[in-house]
Amino acid sequence: MTKEVSEINLEEIMLKFSTYHGLITHFCK
Repeated sequence: MTKEVSEINLEEIMLKFSTYHGLITHFCK
């Protein structure tokens, strides 16, 4: 595994987290 792959993976995880956080916030309102 290279650092490049790790950065892309982290970006993907952050994007998914952002989406889930948005959904949770939407349903909690």
